[in-house]
Amino acid sequence: MSYQFIQTSLELKLYIESIRSAKWIALDTEFVTEGNKSRLCLVQIASSSGLALIDATLVTDLSPFWERVCDKKTTLIVHAARGDMEFCFRSIGRFPQKLFDIQLASGFVSTEFPSSYKNIVKKYLNVNLSKNETRTNWKRRPLSQLQIEYALDDVRYLEPLASLLKKKMKELNRYSWFKEETKRSLQLLEDACLEDHWRQIKGVRNCSRRELAIVRGVWNWRQRIAAFWKKTPSKILRNDLILEIAKRKSADIERVISIQGIREYLKNDALVMLCEVIRDALLLEENDLPELKDVQQTSSATCNILTHFIMTALNQIANQENIAITILATHQDIRAAVLTRINHLSPDDLLSKLDHGWRVKFFGPLIDELIAGKIALRIAEEGSKQPLQWLKIKKEELEN
Repeated sequence: MSYQFIQTSLELKLYIESIRSAKWIALDTEFVTEGNKSRLCLVQIASSSGLALIDATLVTDLSPFWERVCDKKTTLIVHAARGDMEFCFRSIGRFPQKLFDIQLASGFVSTEFPSSYKNIVKKYLNVNLSKNETRTNWKRRPLSQLQIEYALDDVRYLEPLASLLKKKMKELNRYSWFKEETKRSLQLLEDACLEDHWRQIKGVRNCSRRELAIVRGVWNWRQRIAAFWKKTPSKILRNDLILEIAKRKSADIERVISIQGIREYLKNDALVMLCEVIRDALLLEENDLPELKDVQQTSSATCNILTHFIMTALNQIANQENIAITILATHQDIRAAVLTRINHLSPDDLLSKLDHGWRVKFFGPLIDELIAGKIALRIAEEGSKQPLQWLKIKKEELEN
């Protein structure tokens, strides 16, 4: 198995040039955990140019490589993107624009999620992979031949899998759902990388999701400006002013200037940049808005019963439609949907991801109809393909 082994910054520079025109790049990483942090040890790459390894214990500045894989014309293919993308974000502060996670994709065409790389390769390509090096010490050098073969196997099948899974999703009209879910997953990862410190602003719990988006955007912008000017963030803009900006929900510079105290902090160009950040937050689609936290629970007993009931119904749908229930909804997601309805939240404050994006198209009014008693479930007759049967309740039966 031929491959390039990149061990110096110069070799990395030359390699990046060699894949400059690549339309797709497949990627995996190996790391060791040290305390609460992960130390990157090895990067495995596949492209139309062949296979390569980057020794991250020797080449410590991988930012040029991460910039390359984030090129808008290149599709980056991974399995279980979170770990790999966290290294990318912490290096250059952004994610690839075209990401294809085969683990996520497999959950849109089967009921199995999350599924291991080994199982996906076996199921769709009928190739048996060895996982003998799963517990290996990737920091130790030199790497053995078995380690190298194991590492390269982790990327050499990614592109064929991506092509196959993309075709299946398009046949099921689910590819747009996959892209939407990928975008949402990366936003959640970005929030996790930034540790959601913006949620600690006093009074932020009373904000709508749109207002939270403005708080998040302005907070992150302030952090970048503070880092650039080597100042503490509070010297750039106070937290209470961030909250007031969010409450006004306006990118009009005159309205922003009218906030008492803001002129003490921001002048001219900085104000223009701030208004652009606010405008971006105002233009976000509903499913890209931050989720609410700590919604009041009016009746835990009622909520628990309804949550379990709806979970049963959604499991039935997942099996019928051959899609993973863990992608459709977690127990927490369903509970949030129930709480949203129990608490009669306004449309702008809808808490659950079930109420936004592709899941609304998938479920339609099902959850509302189940809670309203317009649809019932019964045990199906013996020999039926599904264990439960849907019953539409007639209007006169509801009135009685």
